[in-house]
Amino acid sequence: MARFTQLQDWLSWLEQLHPKAIDLGLQRVYSVASNLNLLKPSTSISHEFSGAFNSDDINACPTVVTIAGTNGKGSCVSVLEQALVNQKSSSKACVGSYTSPHLHHFCERIRIDQQPVSEALVCDAFADIDRARGDISLTYFEFGTLAALWIFARKNIPYILLEVGLGGKLDAVNIVDADIAVVTSIDIDHEDWLGSDRNIISQEKLGVARTGRPLIIAEANMTPALKLAAEKAECLLIDRDFSLNAVENKPDQWHLKYGEFSQTLPLPSLPLPSVAAAIIVLDLLKLMPDEQYLEDLMGQVGLSGRFQKVTVNGQCVIYDVAHNPAAAIQLAKRLTQQPSIDGGKTLAVMAVMSDKDHNAIFEPLYDVIDDWYLGDLLDNPRAAKALDLKPLLDAQQCHYSIESTIEEAFHKANTIACGHDRIIVFGSFYTVAAIQSLTSRECG
Repeated sequence: MARFTQLQDWLSWLEQLHPKAIDLGLQRVYSVASNLNLLKPSTSISHEFSGAFNSDDINACPTVVTIAGTNGKGSCVSVLEQALVNQKSSSKACVGSYTSPHLHHFCERIRIDQQPVSEALVCDAFADIDRARGDISLTYFEFGTLAALWIFARKNIPYILLEVGLGGKLDAVNIVDADIAVVTSIDIDHEDWLGSDRNIISQEKLGVARTGRPLIIAEANMTPALKLAAEKAECLLIDRDFSLNAVENKPDQWHLKYGEFSQTLPLPSLPLPSVAAAIIVLDLLKLMPDEQYLEDLMGQVGLSGRFQKVTVNGQCVIYDVAHNPAAAIQLAKRLTQQPSIDGGKTLAVMAVMSDKDHNAIFEPLYDVIDDWYLGDLLDNPRAAKALDLKPLLDAQQCHYSIESTIEEAFHKANTIACGHDRIIVFGSFYTVAAIQSLTSRECG
């Protein structure tokens, strides 16, 4: 008999199962995956604790793309999902995606053809994993990773997209050998686990690559480890093997060059290095769309919480989950490139986790944000208190308001904003989720 029948009961239990919320390493999760018959035996290209993905269909040979990076991973997955779904030629499921974290519901993490799987299916997976693990303790993320692989195996999904949760080499998704690996970006985040040395961080993220199989590096700021990886024949490197450039006097377009491929495309809402990496993956899969299709694809792709523009009570609101210094720099760049029209102000509604580099996140945004509205995420023990961030704003003589909750901060900003003003909601996945939930309830 299953331990639980409701997903929320499983998730509450999983939060308490393992003594550490994050416990990097592959031996535990690999052992349980082997017990579940999710992996074929290791080969010469495998890491010590990894193997080829298995499937219920003995004739199936799923293609696995693993995406690592500090930022931009979800964007790369989103483009690949959209392109693969658009090109599928039958009613059979085409692509399974595993990403994290989720914004509103756990099932967002495990998708088939862009749609979250059902709670019942996740519960079935959890029950089977629970039986197979014996006395092996697993983290919340490890349970989720195994559930995704369990579901994809049973649905015989031909294309599987795995987003690394933290790091790369020791992340749970790395028990599966990638047919194609992507590194979107390298920067400093999660210092408690990955440190503050970009070269060491890049070594960790490059751990998802496999010898003799394609590796796409979309990080232009090279480290010694990235340079070493780039020397391998199977590596495709940004600014060497492919390039993306602005189009003069056309801010809504960009140009991608890759081998003999050269095309000017509409500017998407997602970061260009991640989009370019996804297009190259399509080419490696021999699924490169024609020029018109690629143009159409740029208008179709998007991701909730990634410079996502919506209208709330007639006001422009931009959701962005930027939560580390590199993402803050990118956000500042996009706000500068796409300024408010007719002198409109930019109002920020912001809450951030306490373990982040607050000064480095705020610094690039001082010049592009006119007014700040901060509030607490009351139900999140990891979140920084708004009052603790006050000295940073005082030091820059910023105009700001401190409210008791992030919801009250948004209400105040939305009341004050007018005309061509815009409200940017950022700082964490939790911040964006809280305000999206608020506006969904209030706007119906």
